[in-house]
Amino acid sequence: MMSNNSELERRRAQRYPIAIAGTLRASGGRRVSIELHDISALGFNCEYASDLAVGEHLWAKFANLESIDVTVVWREGYRYGLLFNIPLNEAVLDHIVRQYGKIAA
Repeated sequence: MMSNNSELERRRAQRYPIAIAGTLRASGGRRVSIELHDISALGFNCEYASDLAVGEHLWAKFANLESIDVTVVWREGYRYGLLFNIPLNEAVLDHIVRQYGKIAA
């Protein structure tokens, strides 16, 4: 659930459906597998079969990129919204969408 106007603004970034495996880890922790479902320059939606806390800072890795600093901003069951603490470069986002994007039926 969105808690303030800045989160609502972030949600308005154009989102692209993707299907890509990735990992999350806390600083000093072990990597855990996730499945990314959509992405924007500001963040992504993923599924993870365990508990993550809203506000938790993690490192995400996917699409052969270096680890990216992210924060959990919402949760619905085992679906999570994560915010890139530094937005993705548009060229990087375009590459990810071309390579891993799902075509709408």
